[in-house]
Amino acid sequence: MSEVFFLVLAHLVQTLDDMNIDVAFISEHNLKAQYNHVLNSLHSNYTSHAVFDTSDVTGLGCGKGGSCILYKKTMRISDNSN
Repeated sequence: MSEVFFLVLAHLVQTLDDMNIDVAFISEHNLKAQYNHVLNSLHSNYTSHAVFDTSDVTGLGCGKGGSCILYKKTMRISDNSN
């Protein structure tokens, strides 16, 4: 993962705190399963759930990317769809 991506993640952590964000979405063309531990430890107040494309696109050694949802551990969800 590039140094730029780590700088973006550091900015995301600061923004999560500064703006009291409940849910954040990350989509990155080079987000791979091997970085799941980074996402899981990104912020102690958030849980992450990520999915990754593990296919090898035309022999380039990279898939189509991945997506991650970060949500605040204290967030409460109610379903009023009844």
